[in-house]
Amino acid sequence: MKDNHPITSAQKVRRWTGVFGIAGIVVFLAAMPLYFLGPSAVLPQASGFTDFVTKTNVFIVTRTTLADPLIFCCFLVFMAGFRQLIREANSDYEWVSTFVFGAGLLFIATQLVADALQGAGALDTFVGANPLAVRALFEGSAPLFSACGLIPEAFFLAFAGYATFATRLLPKWAGWVAIVGAVIVFADAPTIYLGFSGLIYSGVAGFFAAIAEFWAPIWILIASILLMQKREVKLSH
Repeated sequence: MKDNHPITSAQKVRRWTGVFGIAGIVVFLAAMPLYFLGPSAVLPQASGFTDFVTKTNVFIVTRTTLADPLIFCCFLVFMAGFRQLIREANSDYEWVSTFVFGAGLLFIATQLVADALQGAGALDTFVGANPLAVRALFEGSAPLFSACGLIPEAFFLAFAGYATFATRLLPKWAGWVAIVGAVIVFADAPTIYLGFSGLIYSGVAGFFAAIAEFWAPIWILIASILLMQKREVKLSH
């Protein structure tokens, strides 16, 4: 039977944008236990930190060198597709789509560099760890996972929220989720002065950092589900 309603280019972009956004979240959830397997976490400044990394090195390497790069590659496809959809919804806001993609790309880059530092520290324990090197690599990842990564994430959410309001690409409430998230994430950046474990979230600073860093993935999941739903958007060029 002949299909009287062929899939348009915009519909294909929406579909694949949503698919990769959801795929990234699926991998994200599947990799979450890797943060908690093994013995209780130890602060990098503690004497037993190198021993802790040695006992959990397989989990850390799997998370930082395999799972996280896959997650962020899926998010990168989502961001590229979202940028294209903004441009198609209203070409006057192409500059906003560029900011969304640029800020998202910077957020991804900081997270991958932080992952690479932790992965290198864990790999060092496979062949006889140097405690000073392991500590330095993990502590070096802390600013990237916190302030250095949270600020680009806040800009990504802010521009995504603005684009949602301006183009009506998503329901208005999704734009408010992004804007509120941007404020929370940006406000959380100074908590780096309260300390950071360098491995998993802990203490008051860790609690707020967890909320802030997980906001972008949660919003990506929301946006992906909405994009995969059939919803007509009046284009303006």
